[in-house]
Amino acid sequence: MSVFIKICGVTRPEEIRWAAAAGADAVGFVFAPSRRRITLETARALSAVCPHPLRVGVFKDCAAELINAYTRTLNLDYVQVHGRISGALEQSSAGLIRALTPGPDMLTDPLARRADYLLLDGSSPGSGRPFPWEEAAGLLAGLREAGQRLPPLIIAGGLTAANVKRALQVFRPAGVDVSSGVEVDGVKSRTKITEFVQTVRRWEKCLSSAYPMKTVTSAPLAAASSPKP
Repeated sequence: MSVFIKICGVTRPEEIRWAAAAGADAVGFVFAPSRRRITLETARALSAVCPHPLRVGVFKDCAAELINAYTRTLNLDYVQVHGRISGALEQSSAGLIRALTPGPDMLTDPLARRADYLLLDGSSPGSGRPFPWEEAAGLLAGLREAGQRLPPLIIAGGLTAANVKRALQVFRPAGVDVSSGVEVDGVKSRTKITEFVQTVRRWEKCLSSAYPMKTVTSAPLAAASSPKP
């Protein structure tokens, strides 16, 4: 199964076209405080660019009512939640991606327990700084050995075409999420987006050639043609 690739923090129509052309599975609309933050109106316009990739709304420390409203208005495929939210997320067709910094108590988080996917990021999302991968991988292994059920993983935080292969080797995740790693001077680069996606796909091809009966250990997110029911 293919590794899910998300290009986060898109702000312009051409960035969505580049992501789609490169073969990325999703783009992220950031509604949390960030230099990549966009308005609801901008997100609506970007959503009309093309039906693929999937659309993920990124939220942080806000009311569930806001997330619910944006999900309905934009018909989001997934909501990605950082920090705390007040209120209850309503049942919808959108899947839930819970973003957390790796830690021994992360599975006590109520949203993590109900999430479709667990996104691991550093303490400053969007900063371009990776978290300690080997330390986190050891923590995850310990949780699994203790009988804890982990949602499929998405790895974020400081990924680039130069280091994503190492992240894939360490975690064997369901997906990877990149933002600053495909930018030049703070602006998304078509060349870097394409290079990043191609690096992931080459890794997949090498893995399947070396281990033809094996796939990545976490199930990938739904394909763009079949969003979560």
